[in-house]
Amino acid sequence: MGRNSSFKAVKFIDSTHEVLRSYNKPQTSKRKRTKLTEEQLGILEKSYRTNHHPPSETKESVAAKIGIPMKNVQIWFQNRRAKDKNIKEYIVAESKRRHEESYSTLNRRIDTDFMIRGSSVSTHHPSYNSPAHDHVMCKSSTRNSYDGSYDSHDRY
Repeated sequence: MGRNSSFKAVKFIDSTHEVLRSYNKPQTSKRKRTKLTEEQLGILEKSYRTNHHPPSETKESVAAKIGIPMKNVQIWFQNRRAKDKNIKEYIVAESKRRHEESYSTLNRRIDTDFMIRGSSVSTHHPSYNSPAHDHVMCKSSTRNSYDGSYDSHDRY
């Protein structure tokens, strides 16, 4: 029986040695966060109110005035714009939540009022079947279904 014995040498790597070596490397220290003074923040905020996207010359001038690198000023402006964006998104979401909450409350009142009045209103009454009675309040609009106009009055 002639076997084809073409074996290749397999090299085993001792990864433990590699890991231990990486622990013994001197750690590169992270740059410490730049803590700005109230005066520096005031100058940056004033510049930001003037222009949210100042040109490089303005950022260089501000950096020289407050004594920090221009790159830090540039990053401060990026972070400040991101903060503004987050605040605006929060305000919009909060406004939307309140709006939907108020319509939900209004719809509950309408439902309760309709249940109270509904038992005394006959479905054969002419005003009950009128287009004005088709008015429906919902979360997304206060539009009258009979003519498409907006109305804030309850119609029964």
